[in-house]
Amino acid sequence: MLLALREKLALAAQSPKFARNQLRDRLFGLNRAPFPSDVTLFLTDRCNFACKMCHYAEARADRQSKVRADMPLDLVAKVSSEASRYGAFIELFGGEPLLYREIAEAVRIASRRNLISTITTNGLLLPHLANVIVRGGVRIVRISLDGWDGDSQRIRGNIAGSFQAIVDGIRELAAAKKNSVFPSVRVITVITKANFHNLRSIQAAVYAAGVRHWTILNYGFITETAVEAHERSGFGDHFIGDPIGSGGYLDAEQVAGLRRSLEEVRTNVSSSMRDMQVYYPWHVDIDRYYSELPPSPRTVCTMPLFRVDVHRDGRIALCGDGHTIGNIHDETLRSAWTGARMQKFRKVWNKPRASFPMCFRCCGIADTISFDGCGEPIWDDQLDARQAA
Repeated sequence: MLLALREKLALAAQSPKFARNQLRDRLFGLNRAPFPSDVTLFLTDRCNFACKMCHYAEARADRQSKVRADMPLDLVAKVSSEASRYGAFIELFGGEPLLYREIAEAVRIASRRNLISTITTNGLLLPHLANVIVRGGVRIVRISLDGWDGDSQRIRGNIAGSFQAIVDGIRELAAAKKNSVFPSVRVITVITKANFHNLRSIQAAVYAAGVRHWTILNYGFITETAVEAHERSGFGDHFIGDPIGSGGYLDAEQVAGLRRSLEEVRTNVSSSMRDMQVYYPWHVDIDRYYSELPPSPRTVCTMPLFRVDVHRDGRIALCGDGHTIGNIHDETLRSAWTGARMQKFRKVWNKPRASFPMCFRCCGIADTISFDGCGEPIWDDQLDARQAA
């Protein structure tokens, strides 16, 4: 997403298998993939931020109460070795992956054997580890930034000085890569109650830092009704998103302010920032998105068709912690991907093709979410049909 032509060509040259798989998926669809194209390694559950909207906060707290160690380096090597045979790419994730004590070696392992590696970070430690990332061969660095100055960015993770650290880290990355194509740096901003009205200022900060790839994500939340439905379903481990009470995340006046803010972003791109690529699902009905309406039964999530997550205890799961399909200590990724648990998940996922309760506002349906025909919660009938499948 948002890759320039020369970046796409360089990645294809580095990993012809990955390029072949991308072409296959476009021509024949994701259902034919014999192996996931995206393998995410949760290196650590530790984090130096305390973000309220973190999709994995509840699951991370549960895991940390049981096992406190980070992912062993031999698991990083085992997963990377198998992924390289199938042309998958590796995402280094967390928690905060830059807290991983052996991050330099993990980056090196995940970037060898013709692998394409990416890393997602809150940026706090980037000034100290930019050279490690560049030398290690990471191809894409995703950095979270939700504020436009020190005070507004502090709201995200309750860390003073995080805004300047992120800006300094971006500059260190640019200095370390010099004139190289990679790593490609992009900033991700999540819309929140603290920043919805002032996206233009974040855009200006991103642009001033020299970044030309900016992604804006709608806030990920889940209602108490959806949480209760998920817990009744017995299908899946942890729900995803910030649980809220009744009502939506933004009221009508706030949504109107968000709409104005988004239009300001588009105006800037068409005038003074024409070399900036901004990704946002412009077609989504934000009035309904930020309400308590469940998604339409016609909403489709393709994430379980191309991505698996490997956790530090070896569990292989879908949707972050949504559903466990195996354990890397006992089997290969391919055997889990084609095994009985995965087949059962796909069977249920396809009857009918609609989101589980935990998908309420998950990033997996950020591009496809719709609300056609929705007025009342739809999960009870769906869950009955799925459990009978």
